[in-house]
Amino acid sequence: PEELIANGAIEGAENIPLGEVENHADEIAKLDGNVIFFCRSGNRSGKATEAFKQRGFTNVYNGGGYEELSKLL
Repeated sequence: PEELIANGAIEGAENIPLGEVENHADEIAKLDGNVIFFCRSGNRSGKATEAFKQRGFTNVYNGGGYEELSKLL
């Protein structure tokens, strides 16, 4: 997507649009460790994190925006 070209990507991250992320709940449930959602600004990742917490996930976190998160990693 254009957003990844413009903003960059984090190695090992998988790009899933917000409207499709809940369709991947079974895959995400099988992952070991924590899941960090992030987007350009943190708004969409916050929505994804809340949706998964409401489904009972305890290992999901809002990483916020790409720029800030990429500096930490």
